[in-house]
Amino acid sequence: MLGLDAFTNKVLAGAGLLTFVIGFALKDIGENFLAGIILAFKSPFRLNDLIEVDKIVGFVKDINIRETLIKTPDGRDVFLPNSIILKNPLFNYTIDGFLRYEFTVGIAYENSPRKASEIIEETLSKLDSVLKGDKKPSIAIDEFATNTVNLKVRFWINTFESTKRSYHINIRSNVMDKVMGALLSAGFSLPASIVELKNYDQSDSLNLKLDGDKKE
Repeated sequence: MLGLDAFTNKVLAGAGLLTFVIGFALKDIGENFLAGIILAFKSPFRLNDLIEVDKIVGFVKDINIRETLIKTPDGRDVFLPNSIILKNPLFNYTIDGFLRYEFTVGIAYENSPRKASEIIEETLSKLDSVLKGDKKPSIAIDEFATNTVNLKVRFWINTFESTKRSYHINIRSNVMDKVMGALLSAGFSLPASIVELKNYDQSDSLNLKLDGDKKE
């Protein structure tokens, strides 16, 4: 009987350990499954929405009960467990149909920032892809750099027209091109970084002689 009791205790202990291991292994699966159900009811994002979770930014390409697939701007596919999405702050950049972009343009110090802002504002007002009204563009001095006065240009686009990343990039590129062209046409200077080269007096330069040289 003592031997049987010892054997029974070992079996029960092994079964308990196995149950613990299985339970621990299924914990994440259960969490993701439950998180998937919660996300399905809440619907905080849709396919092709641009979202950010745990410092990962990308477009939603697939949603299932355990995980969500997003494609990052550089083309990587990231499978995010639904529990991570539920436990971390979620940023949806397209759910309301508006997305803001910004860029910096540097003008020379002898140019007028106020005049440059007026030209940029007028240029953006002519672009249909840039929103107006409450979402109108904003231009402000951002930095006094070494060679330029940097202006920060912010504008909004309508993501309901297209959620494709390439569409957004083309709009931003076109806006920057139009702004640069307008400023150059108005006589503004857009200086690049300046590198100063100094040529020191070489009259007292040293005469070097190799070890193999012979005196005449």
